Amino acid sequence: MLDYIRPLRPDTVVVTCIGEEHLVSFRGIEHLRAEKSIAVQSLSASGTAILNTDDPNVEWMSSQTSARVVRYGFDPSADIRGLSWQENWPRGGCLKVSVGEDDHVLDTHFHGQKSTYSLLAAVATASVLLKPRTASLARLSQLKPTLGRMQQMPLQNGAWCLRDDYKSTHQTVFASLDFLSHVSGRIIIVLGGLDSPPSPQRPYYRKVAEQASQVADEIIIVGRTWSFYSPELRRQLKRESRLTNVVHAPSIPAAINETRARLKPNDTLWVKGRKSEHLARIPLALQGNPVGCAVEFCRLHIQNCDDCKLLNIATPVAVSYTHLTL
Repeated sequence: MLDYIRPLRPDTVVVTCIGEEHLVSFRGIEHLRAEKSIAVQSLSASGTAILNTDDPNVEWMSSQTSARVVRYGFDPSADIRGLSWQENWPRGGCLKVSVGEDDHVLDTHFHGQKSTYSLLAAVATASVLLKPRTASLARLSQLKPTLGRMQQMPLQNGAWCLRDDYKSTHQTVFASLDFLSHVSGRIIIVLGGLDSPPSPQRPYYRKVAEQASQVADEIIIVGRTWSFYSPELRRQLKRESRLTNVVHAPSIPAAINETRARLKPNDTLWVKGRKSEHLARIPLALQGNPVGCAVEFCRLHIQNCDDCKLLNIATPVAVSYTHLTL
């Protein structure tokens, strides 16, 4: 963190959470939080640390600074307190937040209670840095999700997609599955691989397969991680669970075809995978865009498939694959 802090010398630091994404590079969660706490420790007494009090590892950082601490979260002790969160898929969610003596209702385009922490962090930051606060709340109501991060997309056939392909750490997977458990109607899940789960990896794939089977009617596994998911998925199919069908799509064209064949109007489609897999090609194709790209690993230095000049090239890249259905 020192490489960032020394040139920036921030007056305000916001910490949202201490996750496990980078844990493979550290000795443990305490080592990871100590590294991230350097940003908070760098603040002078006139600075402000804006901390998520619901995360114990972030709350611990309040003891590591002489700066003013502003807490946000759903805990009663929070300065910026989330009072309630209501889902309204696919329109968005409604967050009721308490700031000082005032309560505000924030209608958002975001989904999942985990997303509320970014919203609460923004409200906390605005309460420290910006006046009037109401203007900031209005701007937050207009804010759209980042591409590929719990982003709702209307599809050509009348279904809705929750596009979540930017990252696939196991914690974000479980958070999204928790959200899907509250969505009514038929659900189809398209899964790629997980981003650097701690070793051994297979138990994480098994847990994802188990939880996905509880919320999905059909699951499509894309690519090489089929062998990691399939043992648990086979077990779930033999049990009395919601899951009725599992498909392996070894390539993006196969995944597009399988999803298009199964998706019905008013269905919910969740697409989750590693950024390097570029699973965004699936919902983009289902929106009616010509998607001819079938490369397994993209070497183009682009942020996402939406920016790729090959997006609307209809001539497909020749691929061969073996279709396998349980």
